[in-house]
Amino acid sequence: MEDEKFETLDAFIEYLKELEKVPRVLKIDQKRMKEFQDACSVLKGIALEADPDAKIEYEIDSMGAGVGIMRIVTDRFEANDMQRLINGIQFATNVEAYALTDGNIRIAITFYDITNEIKK
Repeated sequence: MEDEKFETLDAFIEYLKELEKVPRVLKIDQKRMKEFQDACSVLKGIALEADPDAKIEYEIDSMGAGVGIMRIVTDRFEANDMQRLINGIQFATNVEAYALTDGNIRIAITFYDITNEIKK
């Protein structure tokens, strides 16, 4: 029974690999990109004020799904100005924070629809 589940998952992964090879034309949604950039700037400022050693990453997903992702790994995240924090996350699609086994926390902020496929 377990092997059957993995066979299905393997087939799905292979399908995704093939989809990645299909040529696509993507257009950046300028408004959405600006929201992502502004959020990254605000949240980076908040994170570095609380922990100058915070690790911060940004990316636009490599699969072309149009998702902007910001990750913050730190041992503390303090927002003394709640309106500033709200301004940073108000346009996010999703915000997650969870504890890591090394004593740090990871905050992941995602923004969907930063790029859109141009259909022929």
